[in-house]
Amino acid sequence: MSIKKEIAIEDIFDDFSRVSEIILLQLKRLKDVIISGDIIMPKEILSGFEKNEKAIDKFEIKISKKVINTIVLYNPLASDLRKIIAIYNMTLNIESIGDLVMNILKSAGNIENAKLYEKSKDSIFKILKFSTNLVQNALLSFTNSDITAAIDTIKMNKFNDELNQLILEKAVKKGKSTSDIQKVLLSFVSLRSIVSNIERIADHAINIAEATVYALEGTDLRHKKV
Repeated sequence: MSIKKEIAIEDIFDDFSRVSEIILLQLKRLKDVIISGDIIMPKEILSGFEKNEKAIDKFEIKISKKVINTIVLYNPLASDLRKIIAIYNMTLNIESIGDLVMNILKSAGNIENAKLYEKSKDSIFKILKFSTNLVQNALLSFTNSDITAAIDTIKMNKFNDELNQLILEKAVKKGKSTSDIQKVLLSFVSLRSIVSNIERIADHAINIAEATVYALEGTDLRHKKV
């Protein structure tokens, strides 16, 4: 492999590592926001989320261009080609997760019933933590070239759907004690949006894990039962 090709591929890996760190930081901060129970978010915290979101978007564009240029200019071997294509796909999923984080923050801000949110936050935190772990495990499986970890991440996703259903059921039961029905219903809509976006974060984590398997083995697991 030529020195220029090695540098180009290494540069893609470095950028991917940096954007991975940013999205994990976003998810960690989101967990902090959820567990705090604060519906009204301080401007400085929201500004931090927005700054990182812009950085993720920039990395997505940057990595995409580098992947295309590396393929065109250096014609990498099959094993390297699979890895940089996998990085491209994973970066797209990371960018989507970033968007979902912002959607969750927006939905949390739209909740009008503080008591209902307070009663639901622990359950929301649990499924968010689960989805965050899926993302982290998927990214680590690629970084560590660990196919077993990638497969395990894919298998774990079925539990996430069960958790999502439980949180909605608990929220409905706890909301019956609230007198202001309109605010309760609006809050349920926002809660459903939060849960739905967290579920989609888990889906993107699975996409990342599948990309890891493709990069390491050349096996495409999309739309297949593991």
